[in-house]
Amino acid sequence: MTLLKILFLSLLVPDVLAKCTICSVFADYYEDIEAQERSNPKDSSESLKARVRSYDATEAALLGSLGRFTDLTSTLFGSLMGLVGDRVSRVSSSDIPDQLNGRVRTTVLTPKKISDPKHVVTDQLFNIFDTIGSGIMQVSRLEGPHICIRESTKKSPADGEMMKSEKICQRFRNARKCIDSKTESKMTIETTRVEECCEGYDTRDIFRYGCPLELESLPMEEVLTQLNSSLWSLAKKAKVSDKLKSDDITVIISPDNEDKYEDPKSYVLNRIVPRKYRSYEWVNGDVLRTAAGGELLVSQTEDAFGSIKTYVNCLPLDPVSYSSDNGIVYLVTGDLQPVAETVLSALTNDARLTTFTSLLSDDLREKLSSNESFTVFAPSDKAFSSLSGSLLKDIKGGIGCAADFARSHIIDGSFCSHQLYDHPLKSLAGSELEARTHTKGNERVIHVGRARVMVSNILAKNGVIFIIDDVVFNDELLSWREHLEAHNSNLREALEDVVTNPNEKLTIFVPPTENSTISTEFAKNHIVIGESREDFKRPSTVTTQANSTIFTGYSRKTSPIWVRISMQPGQRQRGQVGCSRIIEDSVKGCNAVLQFIEKPLPLVTDNFDTFLAKRSDLSKFYRLWQQSSLNGSMTDEKLLTAFIPSDDAFSNNEFKKLVGNRKLTDIFVRRYLVDEPLCEFDIRRSPGEIRIQTYANLNGEALRPTTTDGDTYIDGARVEDSEIMLSNGVAYVLDATIAKNYISTQPGNDRRRPTNALNIIP
Repeated sequence: MTLLKILFLSLLVPDVLAKCTICSVFADYYEDIEAQERSNPKDSSESLKARVRSYDATEAALLGSLGRFTDLTSTLFGSLMGLVGDRVSRVSSSDIPDQLNGRVRTTVLTPKKISDPKHVVTDQLFNIFDTIGSGIMQVSRLEGPHICIRESTKKSPADGEMMKSEKICQRFRNARKCIDSKTESKMTIETTRVEECCEGYDTRDIFRYGCPLELESLPMEEVLTQLNSSLWSLAKKAKVSDKLKSDDITVIISPDNEDKYEDPKSYVLNRIVPRKYRSYEWVNGDVLRTAAGGELLVSQTEDAFGSIKTYVNCLPLDPVSYSSDNGIVYLVTGDLQPVAETVLSALTNDARLTTFTSLLSDDLREKLSSNESFTVFAPSDKAFSSLSGSLLKDIKGGIGCAADFARSHIIDGSFCSHQLYDHPLKSLAGSELEARTHTKGNERVIHVGRARVMVSNILAKNGVIFIIDDVVFNDELLSWREHLEAHNSNLREALEDVVTNPNEKLTIFVPPTENSTISTEFAKNHIVIGESREDFKRPSTVTTQANSTIFTGYSRKTSPIWVRISMQPGQRQRGQVGCSRIIEDSVKGCNAVLQFIEKPLPLVTDNFDTFLAKRSDLSKFYRLWQQSSLNGSMTDEKLLTAFIPSDDAFSNNEFKKLVGNRKLTDIFVRRYLVDEPLCEFDIRRSPGEIRIQTYANLNGEALRPTTTDGDTYIDGARVEDSEIMLSNGVAYVLDATIAKNYISTQPGNDRRRPTNALNIIP
């Protein structure tokens, strides 16, 4: 903290520049390193292959963090001051004293005459924060032997008049490059300062050691041989070895991939770049033209400490370079190929991608050959051979959502493999793609969706291609046929004659698979055409293609006493269709939703009125219902559960007494009705379950279901049949009437009033 205060106070003194004081903290450390290096000053040919990068994380964090802090501070306040007014001073490289030019950078401020005094404060604040940013040029100046400094300045017209100051420092193994960019008035001045090893010297890490290694220049042939490269022998075979002897060249090799060539001459010449380049001289987006006329694209990434990693045609460049007597050699990991002219030409010329290329529409072909950039995940021909015949037919025919197949494999922007994880990937079809990586053995494996990347980083001037072993077609774009084939193939076959329009929205209810033929009528009763519904928790109704009207959802009302203890694991409520619960998460397909139900749906065409009219064994209760004030509820849409006594359950005297008394009839009928649909799983206790539960009838009385020896009872009356689904509720048939004193019972407004525990506890 004290150090930062001293630095800040020194900046407030006029015409005083910050000096390098922090680096002296490490003086003893560097002296120790130099002493160690003096014993072996030369980097002989025997040690050429042993030179590797070695970073000290602690010092990198210290120096890098300081530089990043000052850069960000200057950029922030430089932009802030640009909103206030024009700067009143300029920096000119011509003002630098001759004795300092080329070794260190300094800043001379030349005041201007100003008419408005308020700009004086603005100018002083700007210069303070500008100097803090420039301090990285001096405060963290590299220390060590044989470090040379060179500086260049270029000017260019500015797009706007807003003032801006930005300073960026980049860290390399053998150099540091700082770019100081200032925009004032209508001119941008960019000063680049490079701290590097002096000619003839090298280093393992310039930040730790300086440049103590004295280089011994070796012939290019010997350098390539020691790096296990066959490039020299290939050049001799192709009679172009003289190109490797040319002065001032850069050679980029990939020893592990030098057997993958068709034309040795083209292969060699496309790895030779005229002019000797240091990696820190490149900037992101540079294009290198090879001796064969091909192009290599440079890209760079930066970590939090400003360390730069360089890629050539998306392949990682080894940070260690190897000098020869006529140039410099770099190694890349992977098969280095020249950049293709366009993404479309690269796809067209690759024999592994003929099927995918044939699926490209005219507008996609135009896009992939334009100046816009794209990344393509192209399934190989082998990947298409593993698809089902129906899916392949839909894809090739552009049927339904499969019409977007090719677009779902293309994303906007050009991304190399190392950039896939830093960006959200969204295809031209609107689907999201996820890229992930893991290490398998010694191999780094990349997956995009469920597909594995087999060949990566096929580079074109307007994009990148990855060859994958499967489609990344989103499941939501697959047709209902593809999904049903995996879950219930019999239902899929039966629905072929039911669904005639591939663009119609569908909701399909998928029952458990049975090894039997499914009829067309059964299939119609398990599909809703015209809507794709996902929510079956809220009360509603659906009408199937077989004209069944079935209630959906549930709204269980709290019982006066409710206890349920089960030894079986509970199931998450996903909703229900009629009395069939949804047992798995739904699957979305192209214009379709598949809902997986626990049992088939019955054909439901009757309401209570038509059902009772058909059942001669329930005629007595039907007559009482018609006489009661509830007659209208037999056909309305309000959902009910009716526990209906059979005709044999009535005694003659009881029935006569009810028929002649409208008030008693109302009380009797209400006793058997509950104003919510109750399915068998609501009233029947499961094995291994303890259940105490009641439901209030329309009189407000508690009806308690019990289970004994596999039979279900409602207040002592046995349920004869399983649930009967109706369009406006559920019906059960009882073998007896419910034994209650209906004469003293009066319908109440609050049917949820607490009931006597003696009525429900056995």
